[in-house]
Amino acid sequence: MTVYYVTDLRNAPRHAPKGGLDKAGYRKVAMVETDDLDVAFRQMNAVDGNELCCQLRVRSMSVGDVAVDADGVAHLCCSMGWEATSFAQ
Repeated sequence: MTVYYVTDLRNAPRHAPKGGLDKAGYRKVAMVETDDLDVAFRQMNAVDGNELCCQLRVRSMSVGDVAVDADGVAHLCCSMGWEATSFAQ
């Protein structure tokens, strides 16, 4: 799974917008070896210091960040779960 972080957390989308997300507002931060969104979320959140985000020295995953699965489906991290979306063309 490829993880992208929104570059401006103050304006991070809370829900998937119609038409998809603007990829220019994101940066690729990690490749997580999993097909499970919850595992990717756990690896990208600092809990005990051994997670991938700690190794990469990036912030924890937040609302507005995105995980793209092997099928190319983008999943927006929301305050409660995930919403399937895409990056706009």
